[in-house]
Amino acid sequence: MTILVLGGVTPAAAGGGGGLNAGTLWTWGSNANGELGHGGTTAVSSPVQVGGDTNWQQVAVGQYNTMSVKSDGTLWAVGKGTNGQLGLSNTDPFSSPVQVGGLSNWSLVDTEQFHTAAIDTDGKLFTWGDGANGQGGRGDEVDVSSPVQVGGETDWATVSCGSLHMAAITTDGRLFTWGGNAKGQLGHGGTTPVSSPVQVGGDTDWANVMVASSTYAHTLAVKTDGKLFSWGDGYAGATGHNNTTDYSSLACPH
Repeated sequence: MTILVLGGVTPAAAGGGGGLNAGTLWTWGSNANGELGHGGTTAVSSPVQVGGDTNWQQVAVGQYNTMSVKSDGTLWAVGKGTNGQLGLSNTDPFSSPVQVGGLSNWSLVDTEQFHTAAIDTDGKLFTWGDGANGQGGRGDEVDVSSPVQVGGETDWATVSCGSLHMAAITTDGRLFTWGGNAKGQLGHGGTTPVSSPVQVGGDTDWANVMVASSTYAHTLAVKTDGKLFSWGDGYAGATGHNNTTDYSSLACPH
């Protein structure tokens, strides 16, 4: 697994004394696809700075790729590109960060093994990469290798990528999911997949969502009152309900 740290934080795992320079980016771990961004494929077991830039703002780590946003709003990609998940209009791997397009209005990004999603400062949602399970949210099951907008909405606040599905919350607190659904991970009350965003229930008080980036597809979301909900694959108790049952509708373990 690749681990990244934005400067200004001293992780206990790094064993360092003193903080890192703010806005610097550090990586370590496996690197077979160049996902560490060091210009090669050699794995490292302690933090190594990625280049010399000091304006990194947000980072998302996939199994074999890394996506990052700088404070100037530019989006950068590195690692495996088999399904176009880097957004560079090709399927090539890269071992040093490469800018995605020429836009400078990206707000946040999330990524998984084969696909990526990002939101710009206008609240527009874009996806790219693997679309085989409809996780692109564009109403199809097509792979794309550059960012494509999902619908025409401009009120997306956050997005999370899982292995086969995605989830996102709007600025008014609505929760949407789409993609694969074999374990009920979309929370729609069944196991039918959908290839466009569908609202989960009718509540408008969702604060955050996380789609598990693992083989066991499940989703967790928190409301503004602090209540945690989870649903999907219950293997090994992943949903936290004190059982191994799959849930296709929202359930509150805590």
